[in-house]
Amino acid sequence: MNKFMSWLEDSFVPKANKLFSRPFIAAFSSTMQKIIPFILTGSVIYFYNVIKSFVPVLPDLGPILTYSFGIITVIVAFMMGNQLMEKLGHPDYVINAGLCAVGTLLMVAMPLGDNADSISTLMGNLGAAGIAVGLIVGLYVGTIFHLWGKLHFLQDSSCPDFVTA
Repeated sequence: MNKFMSWLEDSFVPKANKLFSRPFIAAFSSTMQKIIPFILTGSVIYFYNVIKSFVPVLPDLGPILTYSFGIITVIVAFMMGNQLMEKLGHPDYVINAGLCAVGTLLMVAMPLGDNADSISTLMGNLGAAGIAVGLIVGLYVGTIFHLWGKLHFLQDSSCPDFVTA
């Protein structure tokens, strides 16, 4: 056991710290750490459904499950953009990137065709399967904001700070 603990301390932990100190991986890790309580709370309904299968008189909470995971997807998109800006050192863009990621996610998840007016189709697109899409959208928006932040556009101009930001 001591040999294993020594290997963890001397070999594994320094390599893991080096890996997780990279901004994109650190942002992903931080997003997941912040979102786990929401996912666990939404998952309580899965346990309720097990009980409901034995007691069929209980009401169906499926719509709440779909709605909660849809909201989690929106939160994930916001947090990924937000945390990426924080980890990449762009404090002026933290909230803007998160909000832009939410807007982009809603554009990506918008139902088309016959179901264009259906809120249930939108929530289905944002559901548990949409969490990965939220991560990708937040990563994409964060990358665009990072590239924009590196340009320092209008930084030395006489414009007010809120305009340049």
